Amino acid sequence: NQKGVTLHGGERGFGKRYWEIISVQGEASRQEIRLGYKSAHLEEGFPGNLQACVTYRLEENALVIRHEAQTDLPTFVNMTNHAYFKIDRHPLISHYRLQLAAPQYLETDSRLLPTGRMLEVRGTDFDFQKEKPIGDLKLDTPFALESTSAMAAQLYSKISGIRMSVYTNQPGVVIFTPEGSPSICFETQNFPDAPKFGHFPSALLRPQETYINESRFVFDRD
Repeated sequence: NQKGVTLHGGERGFGKRYWEIISVQGEASRQEIRLGYKSAHLEEGFPGNLQACVTYRLEENALVIRHEAQTDLPTFVNMTNHAYFKIDRHPLISHYRLQLAAPQYLETDSRLLPTGRMLEVRGTDFDFQKEKPIGDLKLDTPFALESTSAMAAQLYSKISGIRMSVYTNQPGVVIFTPEGSPSICFETQNFPDAPKFGHFPSALLRPQETYINESRFVFDRD
């Protein structure tokens, strides 16, 4: 990470820490694992002792990922999942058909930080309001979702017939298609760098509150 930028949590973000296994459930219809991590006061410069938890749960044809956090001092929290999804065995993903319930995207600078401008997707390559192939477009782009109560995204491969639908209680999603790896990320989260801009949804977590980021990835097949 660049100095002063906490993309991915800073120099050593939560993804590079050891988490404690809190519980494991293995029922036939509900399998889940719950992990916990305590971030000490001023770790990566953030105030407060933060108790973070993440639960990975399998429910029939869905993967549910739930992030939770509590703090003893006001602090900023914006957790997400960075899984790489691949829904067929083809060496490319250009044929994947993507749909996003996102009428706007966030303009970013050379460091991938938002400038504060929210731009309309209409008339741009970022317009996936109607399902269309990804093509050769390389994405590392924050999108502003239209609603937190409806489907946020869909991904479909006609080769495998698999369709993945994404639901989240978060206001945004960063879509990332990495170079050299035929896969795609759906990083459901608050807007990056939200504390800097008053018109972005607040990322402030106060004592006695519970931060919750819950996203559901549902898989179906033709």
